[in-house]
Amino acid sequence: MKPINDRLLSHVNRFKTLRDDLHRLQTSQEKMEPLMYLKEMMRVMDALQSMGKEWKDIEDLQKKGPNDEFISMLEEMDPLCANRIQRTPDKEIELRCSYFYMNGDPFYLIGPLKREVINKSPSVVIYRNYITENEVRIAKEKSVVDISLFKRIRLVAENVYNVAVRRVSEKGYNGSEVKHYGLSIMLYLETSGYHGNTLFKAGKYVVSPTSGSLMVSERHPSICPSDKPLLVITNFDVVPTRKQ
Repeated sequence: MKPINDRLLSHVNRFKTLRDDLHRLQTSQEKMEPLMYLKEMMRVMDALQSMGKEWKDIEDLQKKGPNDEFISMLEEMDPLCANRIQRTPDKEIELRCSYFYMNGDPFYLIGPLKREVINKSPSVVIYRNYITENEVRIAKEKSVVDISLFKRIRLVAENVYNVAVRRVSEKGYNGSEVKHYGLSIMLYLETSGYHGNTLFKAGKYVVSPTSGSLMVSERHPSICPSDKPLLVITNFDVVPTRKQ
């Protein structure tokens, strides 16, 4: 395990890189295409805002007590949660959002699913508003996946088993070394803007928890630390340890 100081130094270095990126954008605005300038500026500002949240989390953890809790968290989290690699614009432009009619099913011809491709290969897809607010509330209250919901999940993720409501701890879940075969699914029961992001091994793309949305992935995910536990429906355990 790297010393805590190395992790904090990495955080500072990322901040310096973003600061330099911002300065570069400000000085070259007139030479850039407006759309590219806006996209790059949004990327830098989002990253800086996210880092501000991360600093607060670090301070809160250090104030809570001994460093063992902080060290434990660093040991258990996916390292890429602290060192994300940005995906290049040419990769982003290949991705698409569309309506999905479930291969001509009459029900979905009337109300198609909102399908967003997060990554093409390996496939990572998210279906927005897959279940209603009422269904989310029932799943949270009962902590059970009823048979009708299970069948609907299997419409877009065949042959998934062990589907259950699970609580992800504040420490997150490190799936980077977990051997999980077949599809991984995650149906979010809570919305969280900056915490508990779903991260993948390549580190170049994340999914932010949005209540009612279903993620289906050919690659096993990690879940970054959060300021509170998150409720999700998954087909894999979310115990916060690498040893699985």
